[in-house]
Amino acid sequence: MGVYDKEYKMILRSTQWVFSRLKKSLYQGEGFSLIRIGDGETRAIAHNDLISMDAIPPWLSYAGVELPDKGLKDKLLKSIRCADIIGLPFEKNYFFKPLMLEIIKKYGLAFSNICNNRINYDLYTLGYLNSLLKGRRIIIVGRKAAEAAGCFAAANLVATYDLPGMYGVDNTYREISKKRDFEIALVAAGIPAVVLCPKLARLDKIALDLGHVLDSIVTPDKSLFQLMGEWLKENNFS
Repeated sequence: MGVYDKEYKMILRSTQWVFSRLKKSLYQGEGFSLIRIGDGETRAIAHNDLISMDAIPPWLSYAGVELPDKGLKDKLLKSIRCADIIGLPFEKNYFFKPLMLEIIKKYGLAFSNICNNRINYDLYTLGYLNSLLKGRRIIIVGRKAAEAAGCFAAANLVATYDLPGMYGVDNTYREISKKRDFEIALVAAGIPAVVLCPKLARLDKIALDLGHVLDSIVTPDKSLFQLMGEWLKENNFS
């Protein structure tokens, strides 16, 4: 484990630690949420405050939000405070780490458990995700949820839910809460995943912000930039 920042002294949890914590919550039937903060989330929180709207790129629409949106800022900060573990950018070459540190200072954020914000890829590539899902009842949430229906053969897929943008979070949560016969939710929905996962944890479920790992599984022949470019073009953002 390493230290996230010398000033804040937040300890980074290892992938093995995260996996063990997920298993413990699963076996005990406790809710647990893992969310990840990256470039999109930091800009969404900081917009019209720490950064200007000029620093907001068009691709943020692909991530499921439309800015400016003060309410979104409040929702993201609430989710960060509620989540059980948070993936933060920590590599030195992540240009948005300094902005995240500004956010932490400005809003007085404190974290008990943090990890690398690429924890989704680490869990998947190291085999922990498949081990966690084996024999478990799962749901998949996000734009590619239906396409991913056959991608987790070791698990028992209960349902898939589309979540194209932040405007759909409340309705999707209500639909999921009506049918609670699942144990793990895999959420691949961009920035809305950060808001939805802590909500699902309150149902005593495991909620994982899986992000672009699902894209890698469903469309392994296409890069994130290709997928983003295609979506932006289809939706008249290019």
